Amino acid sequence: MSALKGSKLRTGLTMTIVAIGITALLGMLTMINAITSSIENDLGSQQGAAFSITSWSNSIRINNQETTVGEDYKYLSRREGEEFVQRYRQWGHAGVEMWITSTEMRRGAYHTRPYLSVRGVTSGFLQVENPVVLKGRVFSEQEEQAAAPVTMVGEGIVTALFPNGEDPIGKRVLIGSSPFTIIGVLASKVQTFGRDTQNLIYVPLKSGLTQFPRADANCDISVKPYPGISVAQAMDEAERIMRTVRRLTPRQRSNFNIATNEEIMRVVLNSLSSTTTTGILIGLITLLGSAVALMNIMLASVTERTREIGVRKAIGAYAGTVRQQFLIEAVVVTVLGGLIGMVLGVVVGSLVAKGMGIGFAMPWGWVLVSLLLCVGVGVLAGYLPAKRAAGLDPILALRYE
Repeated sequence: MSALKGSKLRTGLTMTIVAIGITALLGMLTMINAITSSIENDLGSQQGAAFSITSWSNSIRINNQETTVGEDYKYLSRREGEEFVQRYRQWGHAGVEMWITSTEMRRGAYHTRPYLSVRGVTSGFLQVENPVVLKGRVFSEQEEQAAAPVTMVGEGIVTALFPNGEDPIGKRVLIGSSPFTIIGVLASKVQTFGRDTQNLIYVPLKSGLTQFPRADANCDISVKPYPGISVAQAMDEAERIMRTVRRLTPRQRSNFNIATNEEIMRVVLNSLSSTTTTGILIGLITLLGSAVALMNIMLASVTERTREIGVRKAIGAYAGTVRQQFLIEAVVVTVLGGLIGMVLGVVVGSLVAKGMGIGFAMPWGWVLVSLLLCVGVGVLAGYLPAKRAAGLDPILALRYE
């Protein structure tokens, strides 16, 4: 430590370089670990839909133009969604959800942030997803059929529009320029796939399409089989019914997606694995740069401390003792820098995770790996300078100026 304090600038620069490498590595891995844990908790504990049905066009519509390569990529229409729901009644509950528009909600002088997602849903969708209602109720099938101007909103919207703690149930609000009545407040729930439940707006599907007409609306269908019917059997029946609804011949390929929560989770986690690999490579490249810098600094240190090394060897220090001294110095520098980088990396990763609205998960395994990497970098960078110091001739070293 005395030797390191004697060259504060070199030591500080080396520690900074190592800290940057560990911060880049651990920061990204902390964030990815938090996302992964959130996905597993969200989908693993979800008690709503067992699987969902979407059109292929969800993933291949580019610049608002449908891509066709000899297959049918058309949207799942509202008619097809409602027909599927009717035909599927003997197998389970099914409901239709459709993105209607993005706008703000207003009440007098109060308003929400712009571009809130307004989603039109059927009563069957609410039965499948079973959202937690804090106040009020969900809308009925009669209100759905009558296109009643009623809405259910998330807690964040209530906070924005009713800052004085008023009861929102029964109050009139404007969604865009259309009047609606709040009949229910939904509990907030952190979800991974882009649905901010604090600022969620649900309206009956017919009401939404009446107030905000859409020419090419696309539906998603959520399905929950009855108790006693397996998910595999329910999915087979769903595919058979949907093929009938879409008027497909036996030779035609199914032009829609059926995916369970587990399949969605597996796809997303596989995508995250490539991001994890990228994060590891970024950190390792930075650490490699710090190893080169540390080696150069240690070589310069050996040169400056030649007389010191000569004195040590002249009074009986073995070559192995000198080599061990310089190796320990290199490891101490990298470990100190690594500890700083670990703290910064965890803080950065947790802040990013918090900004994304997901829970923090401490990556203890990667913290240990980072510490071992620091030791490895110290040994790798310090070995050549230590070997050179141990090989100095004591007589020549004492004469060095």
